[in-house]
This record gives sequence, structure tokens and C-alpha cells, in this order.
Amino acid sequence: MNRKCQRIKIALTTFLLVFCCVVTVRAADHRDSPRITNTISTLGNLDILDLYAFQSPQSPNYTVLIMTMSTDAGVISPAYFNPMGVYEFKITNQVSSGNFDSYLSFQISFTPPDHNLQQVFTVSKVTPAGSHLIARGPTNRNLPVTGLGKVRAGLFDDPFFFDLLAFNRFKARALRGDPKAAQEFLNRNGNTTGSDIPNNFFGGFNCVAIVLEVPSSTLQSSPKNPSIGVWARTTVPGAVFSTENPEQFDRKGRPGINTVVIPDVNKDDFNSASPLTDTRFRQAGMVELGYLFGQPEADRMKMVNLLLPDVLTLKTHDSDGFEKLNGRRLADDVIDVELSLLSNGAVTSDSVSNDSVFLKSFPYLGTPNPKAPAQK
Repeated sequence: MNRKCQRIKIALTTFLLVFCCVVTVRAADHRDSPRITNTISTLGNLDILDLYAFQSPQSPNYTVLIMTMSTDAGVISPAYFNPMGVYEFKITNQVSSGNFDSYLSFQISFTPPDHNLQQVFTVSKVTPAGSHLIARGPTNRNLPVTGLGKVRAGLFDDPFFFDLLAFNRFKARALRGDPKAAQEFLNRNGNTTGSDIPNNFFGGFNCVAIVLEVPSSTLQSSPKNPSIGVWARTTVPGAVFSTENPEQFDRKGRPGINTVVIPDVNKDDFNSASPLTDTRFRQAGMVELGYLFGQPEADRMKMVNLLLPDVLTLKTHDSDGFEKLNGRRLADDVIDVELSLLSNGAVTSDSVSNDSVFLKSFPYLGTPNPKAPAQK
């Protein structure tokens, strides 16, 4: 083996080992910081697992916004929304000019659950002109939104998919010094028997989710500017999580940013921050990426500048998804995209496909699993 190939193999092995060490504990944005992990059974319904934004497949002039919460809802986390919390979609419509200040937000609040875990919720549209109630009704039912549109909040199948256990097995083998660990992980898609068959760890998990579909024109700064930025957050009045946003519990833009880019010591602080102040995490992110992937400083700087501020950008008239860094659709394989991106193409897939059966019409997410799976 020549020296160049040997360096590539060492870099690949190191990349896979460190990446699996990261996701073993946190798995994408599920339980992505210490305070979330420590309160998962009580406040897990404020833990934002994933954020989606995409052009409506039914109505091209509409945009769909989805946030999911509660890892393995009903088993690890609550299978209902937190009545003390507020859930928000934050919209910026000046991303083309580099302005990530939120001009518009949708705030969703819930009553305490009844004995069947049903709740009543309200949706308010908040702009500099004030706050306006645009929807109210029970969970697990499609509701109309004032000014056109629809909203639904309830229990669904968790759409996230990833072979977490394969990474764990690889980690154990690599730590034992097995030189074939990386190669066999990459080749396991050809296996037909045994424990190394690609498997979605999150298959059978439920989550709680809010699905909002509104005219894209209500999100854009003008008909000629289809570019928007979306991020989500949850807040708990009276809590003290940071000096910047004392009530903010969690936030989310693109997948995996806090998990992979932000060092452990900064993860709680990051979840309390606004994208407007994300430049202060860039240096720490560069150090973290250097530790994880060993990329040259110029490449790390380019990557951090791309990923921070942590806002999911979307061209509302464009049906492309995360592979073009245009929003995120439900079936987008974000793990494959990010593996390829962060490893400079050395690793292209975890060999896991989406297992959810998505609906062709609103609310698009798969129906919840009939019973909660056993903890894996």
C-alpha cells in the first residue's frame, strides 16, 4: 500500500471512529445537550429532534414547516406537548443579504393533556405589527389557518433514520485495533445475514410534531425574493438556562450542527443562543472539526461559515431538498449528505434507507406506530 493510500485509510478510520463516538450518545439532534439528556423524561417534549422546510408537494405556492420533538415518545419522552412551553417557527426573509434577524414567527401553545393525552392548542402569527391568533383546536386533527393554510399537532412516526447500532459496533471493533473495522462497516450493505445488515435504529419510534402549511407569499419579503431562513425553538417561562435567552430550552436549524460542530462544553449554551450570535461559536467549531476530521484550516473555516449561523435556508419556489442545501424534505437522507460533506467524499452513506410511510397529502408525516417499541 503506498503512503497516500495509507493516509487516506487512516483518515477514514479516524473519521468513522470519532463520528460514531459523537452520535452514540446523541444521535443527530435527539438529546443533543446535557440539560436535555438530564430531563428527557419530563422535558423531552421540548427537545427539538428535527426541523423540516420544503415546497408543498400538493400546492407549489405553499411552504410546509415541521418540527418534531420527544425521542421515542411514550417510552423515553412524553407522548404529548409541554403545556408550560411555547413552540416557535422563526422566519427570516432577508437571508440573501446576509440578515438572519427573524421578521416573522409562529408561536404554538398547548393546554394540559387530558386522560387520553389530547390537548387544545393555539397558533399565533407574530410580526413587528403585533400578534394575531390564526388557529385554535384539538391535537391530532387538521385545522384551518386564518389567511389560508393548515396546521396539525399530534403524535406521529419519527421520520429520522440512521444506523446507530452499526456505528456502535464499528466503534467497539476500532477501539480493539481491528484494521478491518472501517472496511467492513463500509461493505456491510452487501451482507445478507448477521448483525451487520443495515438497520434503522429509529424504526418504530414515535414523536410529537407540529406541521404547518402556509402560502409562501406570507413568508417571503417580496414576490421576487423566494429565499427564506427557518429555525425553531422551544421556551419555558421562568426557567434560567442562560443569560442571553433565559427561557429558551432548545433550538434547531440544520441537522446535526450542535451534535457535530459544537464542543460538548458549549452545547447547552448553543441551545440557548440565537443564530444572530452564532459567530461567537465559529472558532470553537473550527477547533472541533479539526479534532474530528483533521481538515486543513481553510477547509474548516469554509465549512463553519457555511453551517453557522444555524438556519435552514430554503428557496420556496424550488422543490430541491437537503442534498442541494435547500431546506429539508421528510425523505432526505441527511446523514448521507453530511457524511459526504464532512469527510470530503470519503464516506458517502450509512447504507440505511427511510422506513417511514409518508402520506401524500397533509400532514405528510407517517401515522404513529400502534404501540411504543421496547427501548433499544
